[in-house]
Amino acid sequence: MFGGLSTLRTPERAEAARPPRVLPCEAEFEEYPLGIPSGSVGDPPVPNTARFTTNGEPFFITYRSDWHESGFLDFGSPEKRAWVDLGDAVSPPAFDEETSGPQNSDYEQGIDLERYVEVDPAAGDYWILISGGAEMTLSTCVPGSLWDVEPALDS
Repeated sequence: MFGGLSTLRTPERAEAARPPRVLPCEAEFEEYPLGIPSGSVGDPPVPNTARFTTNGEPFFITYRSDWHESGFLDFGSPEKRAWVDLGDAVSPPAFDEETSGPQNSDYEQGIDLERYVEVDPAAGDYWILISGGAEMTLSTCVPGSLWDVEPALDS
């Protein structure tokens, strides 16, 4: 479903290929705040996802709030890395108690504080979650390529 993606696992490779702090758009761009798509809401609890639709153009994800400063889930990561999960909206996520992560994820990527990571999806409707309760943003260099963007519920 997603093409051209890889998760960098070694510090040497990660440093050499570190994502940019600014969008690589030549001209126009659009940004969509997603709130904090993390945790769960409701009774019975369901994952607190944000949702969106894409025409298949690449887009960028970033998080801007630094929950590491509070000590919450701070594992000493100098990159201040969070994990993003994306999945088809037809199959909403459910938390796997054994792994403490979402099931039905089609894409998982580590993302560093205030860095943009490019995602190259197929056209469709998606849900998105981020670890640790960080504020997320979707951005695109192709205006009109994302729509029906629904931020996560207030947590």
